Amino acid sequence: ESIVDEQENTKSENIHLRRFLRLLANLFILICLGGSGYLIYFVVKRQQKFKQMENVGWYESN
Repeated sequence: ESIVDEQENTKSENIHLRRFLRLLANLFILICLGGSGYLIYFVVKRQQKFKQMENVGWYESN
């Protein structure tokens, strides 16, 4: 009986650990998606700024 109780306690702890790790993974994914969206916005805005300039160097044109 004590072995069964111990297994249930371990199982309960594993559920909480899994939920925490799942939440942490989802948070990390959301941060990565948000960062990717911001980088796309930044690059497009930068490209539009350089299109308006007349004297752009090789680095800015690429």
